[in-house]
Amino acid sequence: MYAKRLLGYITCCLLVGSCSTLHQSSHMHADKTATVSEEETERINQVAHSTHGRMQPDSMRSLLTNEAQLTNMPLVDGNRLTLLIDGPSTLQAMFELIEQAEKEILCEYYILADDQIGQQFAEHLSRATARGVEVKVIYDALGSMHTAERFFQNLREAGIEVEADKSPLVAPHKVNNRNHRKMIVIDNRTAIIGGANVTEAYASSSATSPGRVRGLNSSWRDTNLALKGPAVYYYREIFRQDWHQLTGTTLATASPAPEAGKARVRPVYDDTDDGEHTTNIYQIYVNAIEHAEHNIWFTHAYFSPNQKLLDLLTDAAARGVDVRLVLPGFIDFSLIYHASRANYHRLLEAGVRVFERNDALLHAKTAVIDGVWSTVGSANLDIRSFIHNDEANAVVISESFAEIMEDRFIQDMRKADEIRLEEWRQRSLRNKILEWLAQRLNYFL
Repeated sequence: MYAKRLLGYITCCLLVGSCSTLHQSSHMHADKTATVSEEETERINQVAHSTHGRMQPDSMRSLLTNEAQLTNMPLVDGNRLTLLIDGPSTLQAMFELIEQAEKEILCEYYILADDQIGQQFAEHLSRATARGVEVKVIYDALGSMHTAERFFQNLREAGIEVEADKSPLVAPHKVNNRNHRKMIVIDNRTAIIGGANVTEAYASSSATSPGRVRGLNSSWRDTNLALKGPAVYYYREIFRQDWHQLTGTTLATASPAPEAGKARVRPVYDDTDDGEHTTNIYQIYVNAIEHAEHNIWFTHAYFSPNQKLLDLLTDAAARGVDVRLVLPGFIDFSLIYHASRANYHRLLEAGVRVFERNDALLHAKTAVIDGVWSTVGSANLDIRSFIHNDEANAVVISESFAEIMEDRFIQDMRKADEIRLEEWRQRSLRNKILEWLAQRLNYFL
């Protein structure tokens, strides 16, 4: 399914041409432009003094100050977070929130599939509409290209407002841009963001270990984040901005919800429709890696970063930081897999530890650094996410949440196979050729 979709993307890109930002893949940098308010500076100082994990307070202060300048988004106190592992827990949480909704449900997904899970999703939304809840849905036109129009028409007939984003028929010059977000916001109080689309691939848990064949279409290993508290307001604002761009209508404004917990969250997003495409998520990764002192642990589905990020990871390993990557041992599109593996030799030589999961398809996009800085979201570590996609992530500054993230990383690592340098050097000529080819197509993948 995804292979055909991605091949379609490449064909469209080659025909239409959307390569004006190709040079950015190796030259993107993080410009600090926004001014940090006195209130934000005071908050940063308090956090750096009290919550810095294994990072020195001065480094934490610098990291957070840079992050505030780069993203122009606040570090929001008072949130309650729940890490959702795999499809069943994510879908259960999502369906429960929809059933509890009182006023508003806002959904934004790369893929809405007309399958068992998609139908359940539609039924829950339809019931919410029937009891007077206002429901709006945005889906990516190419991401959901295999979903029959009748599915979306049924949603409309149930009273749900539905809009396709980035249709090549409406904006052919932006065919290489995608809305890759996966988020739902309910009543401006709760939200779920992360890597999971609404498809049957999430009907069962990765703990079933479906393997390389069955795992292509079922039991994916993914991570999502459920948020409750004032940070949800900013994800509603992301949807509100997108809805206005698509329809010309403006949703009513809202105020941040009351505090619900103790976690500090910085909402981070990228948008290709704001006149000048942001690279906020790329910038927060650069900033966090530069400040890391003890460990950098990434769990990522599509790992094909630009030269700058590779340099930063190898430099971190050289200065003694424990850099580990848990990556997929197989994915739904082989060229992306080989593009990722094309980076292994340099990483392994630098001392970066690389692990591949082969028991289930890894689709998560998460990171944890120095026992205090974590991120969960929709953005992959690749050029497409950094340049071409609309994405939504959350940065969490919390030692207790980082502990949960580290525990989850170790669980994934233990289920993965470590790639050893000497063994890697002995890989087949065929694989070396595929890696070379995939690197040349990296921009389109």
